[in-house]
Amino acid sequence: MEETRAADLMIPIEEYPWVAPDVPLRDAMMRLDAPRFDIVASSGRLSVPWVLLVIDENESMVGMLRRTDILRGLGPWHARRAKQKGRQRLFPIQMDPHMMDLSRPALAKGFRERAKRPVSEVMTPVQVTVPQDAHIDKLIETMVVHDLSLVPVLADGKVVGVVSAVDVFYEVSRVVLGGEDIL
Repeated sequence: MEETRAADLMIPIEEYPWVAPDVPLRDAMMRLDAPRFDIVASSGRLSVPWVLLVIDENESMVGMLRRTDILRGLGPWHARRAKQKGRQRLFPIQMDPHMMDLSRPALAKGFRERAKRPVSEVMTPVQVTVPQDAHIDKLIETMVVHDLSLVPVLADGKVVGVVSAVDVFYEVSRVVLGGEDIL
């Protein structure tokens, strides 16, 4: 019985889409909004990335940029509230929808202006990693406990790839639905 490890499931870092920390949010949005860029997951299935890696000039992964990070960075003052218990609270204030109708041009102008901010201001810093020999149960625990959909994989102290929740789910579903004993 072969055990599934992080190295078996990871997408190599050089194959995953990324941006530099000083790239404007607007450019990151264009990267995520590209007509189609697929990555091949370890299972051989195509996967559409929902996160951009943030890689610095030393080729070190310093963060991840999720769509919600970008929305938080573009949003008005109340969307950029501090993290509360590890989660971002987007738009915690109830807004009168009629007031939004009156301010749409101003809102659009604000979005465009805030889109010039660098991704480093809104990215989620890398705080949790797993070693490349981590067993799939450690991957699941890490993703669930830290509410992550993407976990960086380390080899010799350097990020060499990422494991997505989609690929972990695929492996577990093969066990549950197919009766395979691959874990």
